[in-house]
Order: sequence, then C-alpha cells, then structure tokens
Amino acid sequence: MKRFLLLFVLMSYKLPGFAQKMPIDSSIIAKWPTLGTPMISNDGNYALYTVNNLPIGYNTLVIKSTYSNWEKEIVGAEPLFFTNDNKQVIYKASDTLFFLDIGTGKLSFISNISSFRFPTQSGKGEWLALQSKNNGEDLILLNLISGNKQHFDSVKDYSFDNNGKALLLKTLFKHDTISTSSLKWVSLPEFKVTTIWSDKSQFQATETIGNFTFDTAGTQLAFIVNSTNGHGFDNTIWYYRIGMDKAVLRVNNQSAGIKSQLTITNTGLRFSKNGNWIYFQLEPPIDNRKPDLNAVKVNIWSYKDKVLQSNQLNPFSPKKSGFLPMAVINADGGHVIQITEGDEVIVYNCEGDNFTVITDNKLVTGYWWDNAFNSYYLVSLKDGSRKFITKENGYTIFSVSPQSKYIVYYNKKQKKYFSYDVGSDKTHNISQGISVPLDDEYARRSKGESNPIGIAGWFNQDVSLLLYDNYDIWEVDLKAQKLPINITNGYGRIHNIKFRLVDESIRESKALQRTEPLLLTAFNTKNKNNGFYQKSLEKRGDPELLTMGPFLLYQVNSQIPNSIYGVESMKPLKALNTNCWIVKRMTSIQAPNYFLTNDFKTYTSLTDLQPQKNCNWLTTELVNWEQLDGSICQGILYKPENFDPNKKYPIIFEYYEQLSSNLNAFLKPEFTSAYINIPWFVSRGYLVFTPDIHLSLAAKTNKTNGENAYNSIVSAAKYLSKKPWVNSTKMGINGHSFGGGLTNYLVTHTRIFSAAAEAAGGSDLVSSYLDVLDRQSGAENGQGRMGATLWQRPDLYLRGSAVLSADKVTTPLLIMHNKADIAVPWSQGVALYMALRRLGKKVWMLQYDDEGHVLNRKAAEDYTIRLTQFFDHYLKDFPVAKWMSEGVPAKLKGIESGYDLDYSGRMP
Repeated sequence: MKRFLLLFVLMSYKLPGFAQKMPIDSSIIAKWPTLGTPMISNDGNYALYTVNNLPIGYNTLVIKSTYSNWEKEIVGAEPLFFTNDNKQVIYKASDTLFFLDIGTGKLSFISNISSFRFPTQSGKGEWLALQSKNNGEDLILLNLISGNKQHFDSVKDYSFDNNGKALLLKTLFKHDTISTSSLKWVSLPEFKVTTIWSDKSQFQATETIGNFTFDTAGTQLAFIVNSTNGHGFDNTIWYYRIGMDKAVLRVNNQSAGIKSQLTITNTGLRFSKNGNWIYFQLEPPIDNRKPDLNAVKVNIWSYKDKVLQSNQLNPFSPKKSGFLPMAVINADGGHVIQITEGDEVIVYNCEGDNFTVITDNKLVTGYWWDNAFNSYYLVSLKDGSRKFITKENGYTIFSVSPQSKYIVYYNKKQKKYFSYDVGSDKTHNISQGISVPLDDEYARRSKGESNPIGIAGWFNQDVSLLLYDNYDIWEVDLKAQKLPINITNGYGRIHNIKFRLVDESIRESKALQRTEPLLLTAFNTKNKNNGFYQKSLEKRGDPELLTMGPFLLYQVNSQIPNSIYGVESMKPLKALNTNCWIVKRMTSIQAPNYFLTNDFKTYTSLTDLQPQKNCNWLTTELVNWEQLDGSICQGILYKPENFDPNKKYPIIFEYYEQLSSNLNAFLKPEFTSAYINIPWFVSRGYLVFTPDIHLSLAAKTNKTNGENAYNSIVSAAKYLSKKPWVNSTKMGINGHSFGGGLTNYLVTHTRIFSAAAEAAGGSDLVSSYLDVLDRQSGAENGQGRMGATLWQRPDLYLRGSAVLSADKVTTPLLIMHNKADIAVPWSQGVALYMALRRLGKKVWMLQYDDEGHVLNRKAAEDYTIRLTQFFDHYLKDFPVAKWMSEGVPAKLKGIESGYDLDYSGRMP
C-alpha cells in the first residue's frame, strides 16, 4: 500500500502556477480517450466511429448523420459495417450481433454468437454468416439487403471470398460409425449449393482439408488435403471453378515437375493476380535423425556460413536459414513448374500473364559480403525457362505494366529507371531525360544509399507511367521515344513541397485514367505545412491548391524522414457512391479529429474530441539556428501551455535523426517505454527540444554519427541557452537506441549538460561490429553509416566508441538496458556502466527482467517514475530519490521500489 501511496503522490505533484490545469500524470494517461477508425455509408449520409477508453475501460460507438443532427451512442459496441443499401449498421457487443435500422431506429439482435464472418471487400455490407452457441455447428447465412436466410447443418469451418460471390462450407456428418467430411460451395446470391469434395471413413475422417484460397474474382478455389499414406501424411492440392461438378486433384507429390524428395507444404498456396496460375511451396525431406546422446555437442562455425550458427539455432532469428522452393501450375492443369530454388525468391509477387520475376536472395543472407549483387530473372510459368534482366546491388523496385508488356526497375548505380520489353527482350532507359535526383534524398544524405522514391502509377495501354522525384511527378514513355514530362510543372521543387498520390495503391491495383484528376498529398519541408492539391492529367501547368496549412492531414512515408513517435495520419476515406470524404486532421495543440469534405477545400467537423484541454498541454515552435559548422538546421521547441517568459526553465534535448516533420503532430500522453514522452515532461514544467541531426557517410565526410550529432545538439544547446527563459545550467539530454548511442557519445565529449539519460544505446562500436547478432552490415551501410569495414577505417570505429572516452565524463548518466534486447546487445550498456563505475563517475543502470528493446506498460510506468525523478533532481533541484542515493539491494527487488525522496541532504 505504501508503494502505491508514494506513486500517487509523485504523479499528482502540483507544480507552481498550475491552479487551473494539472500536469499529465498516471490518472490522465489511464483515462485518455482516442478515436477509432471511421466508416462511411455508401451514399455518404451516415458515418460511424468509436471513442476508445470512454468511459474508462470501454469503447463507445457513435453513429451519426452527415447532414443532420441525428446521432446515436452505444457503449461497449464494436462496429462491423454499414449494409450496402445504407439502411442498417451491424455492430457487435459481447456475444451479440445487433442490426440497427438507421432510418427508424428499430433494433434487432441475435445473441449467443459463437462465430461470424463477412466478405472483406466489395461484398462487405450484403452478406453475413454466423453460428450460435445455442445451435452448435448449425450456420445461418443472411442476405442483409433482401432479408433472405439459409440454414446449413454440421459446419466445422466457413469462409467468404472477398467479393461475396461464394461461401465455402466445411462440414462433418456422423452416422453410426461413418464420418463424412465435405466441402460445399454456396454460389451467391442464388444460394445454389454444390458439394465439391467429400471423404467417408469409419469412426473418423482420415483426411483433413484446409488452406482454402480463392482467386481475386471469387470464381476459383484451391485447397490442400492432408491424408495418410501408410508412412505419414501427404499434402495434395485440389482445384475447383464455378460450373464444375466437383473439385479435382491438381497436384500431388508424384506430379510431373516435382523433383525427387521434394514434397508439398501447407504454406504459400495462392492464385496469381490474373487467376491463371496456382502457386505453392515445396520442401525437402525432414531430417528425422536423432543426435547421439553420447556424442560431443559442438557447433562448427565456418567462414563459408552465410548464416551464423547462433542464428541458425535461434528459431526466432530472421536470418535462420534458407527459403522454400516455390512452384506453380496452370489452374487448368498440366506440369508443375518449379520457379525458385535455393535462396531465390519471387520479387514482390510481381506477376504477368505467363511470367514472374525472381532474384537470388543474397541480400538477406549476408549483404555485407563482397560482390553481393542480386541477379534478376524473368521466369516463364509455362516451361520454367529464364531470361536474365539485370544485376543490382541489393533489392530494387520492380513493377509490371497492366497488360504485362513491360517490367520497370530501378538501377541503383546509374540512379535511373529502365523498362524491360518482355516481348523483344529490349531494355530502355526511360528516365534519361530527368535531370533531378530520383533517389530518396533523406536516405542519400544520411546513408549514402540510392533507394528510389518509387513509381506513382501506370497508364492503361502500356504506353507510359508516372514516377516520383523527391518533390514532383513525371510521366515517362516506356519505349523512351518521348522526353519525360513533369506533370506537376516543377512546382514541388520550387516551393519545397513533396507531392505524392493520396491513393498509392493505384500503382499495383489498376491503371490510371487521364480523364480523372489526381488527388495529391503535399508536405512542405521548410515550414512543415501539409495539405492537398489536385492535378488534371489533361492540362499542363501547376497543380491546383485545395488546402494547405499548419496541420497534419495526410502524409506518406517518403514525404518525411523517419519519425520515432509513430504519428499515424489516415488516408482519406471516400463514400463508395458519392464524392463525400472523411479526413483526419490534427495539430500539435488540437487532438486528431474527423472532418467531412467533398472538395478538400472546405471541411465540416464530424468529431470534436479534445482531451488535452483538461491538462497543462504544450505548444510547438519551429526553430532555425546555425550549427557549429555554419550550416542552418531546424528543430522543434516544445513549451508548456502556461509558459511564462519571465521564468527560467530546464530543458531536455531529445533526438533521433530528423524529427522536425512532427511540428504539427499531436503527441499522445503515454508512459516512457523508449523515447521520452514529450507531453509528460513539458506539462511538468520542462522545455523539450528535438533538433534535426544531419548525418553523413563517415568514410566520405570523415564525420561519425556522434560527431554529426555533436554539431547539431551542442550548437542547439548553445543557441537556446542564450534565451532569457532557458536555464543554461539545467540542460539535459535523452535518447533511445540510435539516440541512446548519441547520448553516450555526447557525455564523453561535452560538459555543458547537467544530466543525461540513455536507453538501449550502443557504447562500443568495435564489439558491436563483431557481435553474434551479425550487425556488420548495419554498421557499414545501415544506421551506423561508417561506409567502411573496421579494418579499412579503424579510426572511425574507435572515435565513435564512447566507452573509450569514459574517463572524460562529468555528466551524471542514467542507463536503461535489458538482457532480452535483440536490437542493441545488453552488453553495450553494461560495458559503459562498468567503465563509469570503475572511474567513480555518477552512473545508474536500470535493467528490467523479461523486457527487451522497448518496455511494456508496467515497466514503462516504473521507468517513467525513475526517469522523472532523475531529471527532477538534476534539472529542478528536487530531493534525490532513495534508489539513487541508497540503491536497492538485489534481494529487495520487487519489495522496495526506492521511490521515496531522500530529505537527508545526501547527494547521490
């Protein structure tokens, strides 16, 4: 009880001047409400959403008219969908399905539901299948439009195709000692039932069926039957198409084309996009040999191993072993064609009418190896023959035109796009006439990589497609006979605006139509404004501005640098049959809410949830300053809502690559599980500053990550320390993971900070480079950004290793690192702790049992308390907590928290 009283006191502590609004504490986090994903009826007249955690521990479903004041709230309900005729909302509460008539308010329900399913795409809103606990395995199929229903007996499993054209039933009937397992195809909307497969056996079925896979059109089915063969089990693949009397056996382990000893697996079964081919996986025989109990157990590590022994033995390792061969057969039958073997993989399921593209997967098994170039091949699905396309250093973009005449890929070395003519085997440099860079400038500036922004979409007739540069959109001719056209007229680059299609799924799902204008999301890299533009493909000139301002409406990943705070913008949601949209809008001081629009110029509020009004919130300010090297940098200054320019505030610097794109993002109050929760600290009287760090490839610039961070963070600290409302003697730093490693570097190279905290950061680049987690590739070409091996540039690795400069530390340091961390080894935290402890420096290390790189809720709550107490002591002169002044003996772990403040006057 004493522990909880102390926790309450800490979390509820009132800061001076907080007469009206409280700082964020545990109670505010516990009751914080958020909005769930919205839905809109096909006619756009009704919308629904949930308010999560309102009341506390429950969700409230809200259904409301988009044109009138009609509204209904249901506590504890989970929305499912609107019916296609816009007359009903189907929702679930506990084990009951409810059917609400929107027009009349009439409510019906079916209780004691044990399971239910409905189509997920175009058939959603018309069909619903369910089973009741009262009726066992009986199933009811409802047509929600006509009201028709059908009953089916003894249903063990069931599923719809995505479009609602068919319902598949797996049934099991028992009569005396005979069991009959059947598969029934129910054609919709006719309710026509066809038994497509069955098996009778005595006492119980000897065959099991599963892995049911529909094609995209919902007219074909493939499934796997697993049956006994006297020695074990065999998988066979069966096929059915509407109009057939029953399913037919399509593939077994003896089918022509399956190599000796390979067998069909239970995974990987799917149709090609055009429905003409069935893909499935094969596997080699399982080695059932058992080890000799008396044999010496030795792991033999060989320089030829592509995957380390430690990773081969770890069942959770992403680099455990190789890949299963993929095979294909025509849906109408024929020979099996094995299309991959060894470490080969299909490239992004990139399929044409009669071919696919594969690569030898060297990138996954060890992309730091010399000459680790992936070869790409066009593989015929008819006979398995291969044609070489290109050789690239690592993965690259591949996309197939709508009519499968062309394959487009990006060459990282030349930084250009090429089209491969499937019919003629000719290759064309289709982006030759584009003078601006096509690779991602965020990645290029920091890692030296050359990943492209990507393909925006294809036009029909396989004539041209749209490509992105960093700011604008280009139309390019697939035969390279016409010069590329900048369809956004260079407007994006001139105005520092990154344009992307709102509907990025267009590039793979359908062809663009010239008569339809493109809806574009826009992000200004200078002032961080966000909004929408429109571009007519039939007109030359600038895109048309729809809305743009200091808010966050919708962004895609390539418009902004990586963000550690996971701010999720929502893609605009359109009503199926009308031009009515729901968009989500937020600012740093206004919580995310939903708005209605039909032109993306004017917006009508659909929700108004503003929980931040009840606490001392924050404000944001975009700051530009000159770094130590003379270049200009940006960052966000977070101030308390009740900021008083006549006071002096302590300040914490939080960092992770570039964070200034979060200027208009609303940050939810949470316990600190990795990066500090900015609203928590700002509401409690801290300033927080998140400076951008402009990183570079060390081998090219001779600057390590730590040195680049020093240039940004120390210069920002010096700049802000001159402000009259900043207490220059009370500045702290904090970072997690990559940011934690930067904290370790900073405390070994500067004395201007009064306190520092780091979580899961690296401290010794040499031992990290040689760790069994196999992070050499990450050090050289990933986030480590060395651009060289340890032996090519040992000076860079030594300069970047904080542990070697531990004797220079004067800043008190709090480390949080856990044994189960698989991203950054625990030994990295231990090494720095041991060095500082040996040198008599002020250092504490928190290690949470059963926790990894990021903390779960209970551990995060504890860490938030200790991190707050740590900074409060050094940056606000609060009394020290006893876990800092006295420590907590190992035998008292879980008994004594050490939260109590030490008023004895002892210093830690």
